[in-house]
Amino acid sequence: MRSLLKSILVGLFFTNFVVAQNTLFKNKIHSENLFLGGGLNLSSVNIFRNYTENPYHVGWTIRASYLSKNNFRITAEYFRTPKFQLNPTWKDVRSNNLVFSFNALANIIDQDITIYTISGICFQSWKGYYTGLNDFSDARFYYTENSWVTNKNICMDLGIGFEKPFPGFYLYGDFRYRFADIDKRFGIIDALYQIGIHFPIYFYQNDSKNKTKKRHKIFKRFNDKYSWF
Repeated sequence: MRSLLKSILVGLFFTNFVVAQNTLFKNKIHSENLFLGGGLNLSSVNIFRNYTENPYHVGWTIRASYLSKNNFRITAEYFRTPKFQLNPTWKDVRSNNLVFSFNALANIIDQDITIYTISGICFQSWKGYYTGLNDFSDARFYYTENSWVTNKNICMDLGIGFEKPFPGFYLYGDFRYRFADIDKRFGIIDALYQIGIHFPIYFYQNDSKNKTKKRHKIFKRFNDKYSWF
């Protein structure tokens, strides 16, 4: 059963590229571009450890990405959830995630909105002080009471998002699940929402006469709306 689930997820990992090229979307060609940005996120941190009525906690994100002209993007992101409490079972919990992903972009017809898929790998580090008090999860079978616990996982990062251009920047938002093996089980270990902005740094465009690429200035003016497309 576990191998079947993994196979399905691996299939999703590759087939969601196809979804973004569906004929319901227009095939808009983008200029090659680099972006830097960041934002806020809501993360459940680790569902196997954080079983509460409202498991989400606020964190922040920074990202860098490279957009190719064939509508694919490579993105690197760092997610940080600052220290919080899950009284009385866990104290001083914090989480760090480093994600590398491929995004397939597609533009909705007659809209200035881009939809993108997320297919990536996540390196998660999760740390907290385990008291063992009122713990009804499986954690009590793996950890010693009154001790520090650190989980380091390699996760599959899958999701979908959107972005919309504004003068000088893009607004983006996405939702994703993270899957990994933990405590001898394979499943969802994190559900995350994020919203933020990112800025085009520079882009290249082909010079058809000289058959070369021209590098344009680093930051676009705020009145140059959509000019990096």
